[in-house]
Order: sequence, then structure tokens, then C-alpha cells
Amino acid sequence: MNLINTPWIPVRRQKSRQTEYICPWQLTEGHEDNPIVAIDFPRPDLSSGVVVFLIGLFQLAMTPGSDRAWHRKYEIPPSADDLKAALGQFSDHFKIDGDGARCFQDLELAGEDPRPIGSLLIDEPGGQTLRRNTDLFIKREQFPGLGLSATVAALITMQSSAPAGGKGHRTSMRGGGPLNTLLVPDPRNDELSPSLWRTIWLNVLNRSEVETLSGNTQLTEPEYTLPWLVPARTSEPKSGKDTFPEHAHPLQMFFAMPRRIRLNLEDLQIRPCPLTLREEPLVETFQTRSYGVNYQGAWQHPLSPHRYDKDGFPIPLHPQPGGIGYRHWLHLTLGSPAGAKEKVQAAAVVRAAQNQWKDKRKTLVWSFGFDMDNMKARGWYESTMPVLHLDADSNELLAARAHALIDSALQVSANLRQAVRKAWFSDGATVSGDLSFITQGFWQQTEVAFFDHLNRDYAALKQGSAKPDRRGWLNHLNSESLRLFDHFAANGNIAFENPKRIAVARRDLVKFNHKKSIKDGLRIRSQAA
Repeated sequence: MNLINTPWIPVRRQKSRQTEYICPWQLTEGHEDNPIVAIDFPRPDLSSGVVVFLIGLFQLAMTPGSDRAWHRKYEIPPSADDLKAALGQFSDHFKIDGDGARCFQDLELAGEDPRPIGSLLIDEPGGQTLRRNTDLFIKREQFPGLGLSATVAALITMQSSAPAGGKGHRTSMRGGGPLNTLLVPDPRNDELSPSLWRTIWLNVLNRSEVETLSGNTQLTEPEYTLPWLVPARTSEPKSGKDTFPEHAHPLQMFFAMPRRIRLNLEDLQIRPCPLTLREEPLVETFQTRSYGVNYQGAWQHPLSPHRYDKDGFPIPLHPQPGGIGYRHWLHLTLGSPAGAKEKVQAAAVVRAAQNQWKDKRKTLVWSFGFDMDNMKARGWYESTMPVLHLDADSNELLAARAHALIDSALQVSANLRQAVRKAWFSDGATVSGDLSFITQGFWQQTEVAFFDHLNRDYAALKQGSAKPDRRGWLNHLNSESLRLFDHFAANGNIAFENPKRIAVARRDLVKFNHKKSIKDGLRIRSQAA
């Protein structure tokens, strides 16, 4: 099997409900009449993992030399023959089976005890869960075998998002379960129809942008980008070495190999894959060994937003409980405004779009990833939100306005949670348990209004106006918090409620929602930007 020339990627076309399997170079076949619009694995983590792989593959083979060259291929996609020629020069480096170098697999690994192939799936129960018999929701041994296509997708996803896996089993370059932020076409507003090709190409950087990424662009030999071509740079405590940006080409970030894995591919039986239901060779086991590549230092993956610690060191963001919503919009699209306490920078692909396109392309930011608690996957989150393109000065003003809206919502959501707690429990009561569902409901109910206000601010900035409407936003936050308070605090059994406590908590909620710090943050009195 070869990832360039073997049809292994399940896709869905715009005008067809049936899944078909393609090679990467077939991505633009039929683009004018019936374009491919999505990867179609039954699991979103595998589909999105393959999208990230394809971005890296086309970045490797077709990095555009200029913005003009980039726009030309976005507007008029290359033919399948052109893609085949561009990818063909790398086909020998992307073999999955056979002797010697195998894509995303350790070159020298042999003789290890076989592990079940289902262990490549990030949310599979771990050893401790199995020993304690606590696999209540995601059961053990769901996938005693996986078809070769699904196996490859699981391998790619594991290497790009590997969680903690016990002593010496390295996490991904960005830590366990990193947050990915990709640009995708906005189907409602962009003049060009969306397609998978355009999604991938939106996230391919031009040559000058690649040269600004972390990594060493002087290391041009293939093994510095595709680490499986040579023996692994292992990281044993005494004899191993950590891998810093100066040790690898920037594009190794798309092909990183923190886990030492080699698939057992001999004598495979052709049967239906339990995940895809496709008849193909079924992989049952793989070998693994600890102390793979340990990526250290200031790596900054182009598809991840990063926050900066007090010493200016970049730390990639990760999904957290509660999902991805408008409270994260600023960090995912514009980064922190000047003067913000927490310094966050949007992903390189998003920043490149802001710098170059202005208002030429209508896009969304697609964010996804596992919410990990060490080795345990607590959930998979993904969302799409709009990207607003302005010039640099206007972007800074928009970021400041969005920050004010989000910060006020954070304060009101905290007020709501505290008010419900006061209504339910007496002062001094020791309460355990998760009350995050209260604030999650608040964020969901106020999201539409946030983007309405944001779009008005965006339109005003494009027209040169500097008078945003903040009072209406605060009134909306207050009314939604009161509605949710009434729902949670006053809809129980009257025999167990304390009406006085509920009334006092509600009064305090209104008072705290209009306190000076919130009004000052919104600049309601001055109405200044």
C-alpha cells in the first residue's frame, strides 16, 4: 500500500451520498461538476486527522511561491494529472507495508509483543481502565481488527495528537489532544463553491511564510521532514536525545513521529472492516516501544493557536470541558488584543489569511480536537465560526471590542453560577459536584447575539464608525442570565425550596450584572471604542 497511489481515502461528493475511495492526487477529479466536499470516515477524529495529513502533503509537494500563485490554484484547482505529477516525486517515501521505511512507522522496530489494533484509537480504554473494569461507555475490544484504510487514518491521527501513554510513550509535538484550527470556505458568503480541495489549499502557506515557521529550513534532506526514512531519533533517559526546532525542517510538524509503532501487516485476511464496512485487508495488531521522538522547545505548529507564558515561551492550546464556542472566538481568529492579560496568538494559517486576503475570501475557522485528561479522552469537540478580515489597525480595534463583549459575558456567567448556588444552598454549605452545565447553557443561549453584535462592530469599522452599541449587549446578558436563573433555581419542588433565599440570590444577580467593573469594561458611559 502506498499513501500516494493507493485509493485509501473515503470521500463524499457534493451530489452523491455514496462514499468512494480515492488517492490524494484524485482530489480535484470532477471538481467543476461534482466536487469532493469531505473526508468520510465514520469517526470525526480520523476524518479530520486525514485532512491535516493532506494539508501537510500538499504543503510538502506544492508550496506556492507567491500569493498570486496561491490564489490561482484556489480559484482554478490543478487537474488530477498535475497533482499526480507533483505528489509522484514523493511516492517512494509514503509506503505503508513491505521491508524498510514505512510511512509514520519506526524503521527498526521488531520483536515486541503485539498490541491490539484498537489501541491506536485515542479514545480506546487504557490498561488501568481495563484492570479496574471501568470501561462503562466506550467498551473494550470494539475493534479487534481494522481495515487497512482505517488503520492508516488511526496511525496518522495518533502520531499527530498522541496523548500521554505511560512511561516513555511520548505525546504529540503539541501535547496530548491538541486543538487544531483550520480555515474552511464559507458556503453562504464566498463566491466560489466549497470543496475539499479549497479547504486543504486554504491552509497551505506560501514559501515565505513557511520560512518563518519554527524549524530549520537549511535541513533540506528528506529525512529531516519525513522522520521514518531513517532510524528514530529516540529519547531514552541516558542515551537518547530530545528534538528541538533546530534539528528538523519546519514541515516535520505535519509528519511528526513521537510514537515508535510498526504495523503487523503479514498474511492479512480480506474481510469487512468493522468501522468502515469496506472489504479490505484487516489489520489486527501492531508493535510499539517507548521513547520515540521527544519534541521539545519552541515548536509552533501552523494549525494551532498558542498562548505565551511569562517568559514568552509558546504553549499550544487544547480543548477544554464545555466545548468550543464564542468565548474562544477571539483567540482562534485574531489573538489577544494589545494589553490583554493573557497573550494568545492565532494559528499561523489564520494569521496569514488576515495579513494577505483582507476581504477577498469569505472563510470560517474550523476548530477540533480531543479534550484529554492525561491519558483519558473526555470528549471530542469541534465547531465552525466566522473569520472577519480587516486591515491591521481595524483588526486591533475589532479584537478590543470582541474582548470587551466576551469578558463581560464571562463575568455575567460567573454571576449566574454563583447566584444559582446561593439559591440552592445555604451560606457556608460544603458542596461538591460539577455546576458547569449552568454556564454552558448561558454560553449557548447568548452565542447568536454575540455574533450579531460582532458583525455590527465589523460593519461599523469597515465604514469608519467608532461607536459600538454595548448597552444592548449587557441588557441581553442580564435577561438571559435571569431566564436561566429562574429555570434552574425556581423550578424545583416547592417543599425543598427557600423562597427568600431565591429572591435574594436573584436580586444580587441583577445587581452584580450591572456593577461598575462590567460597565467600565464595556465603556457604556463613554460609548467609546
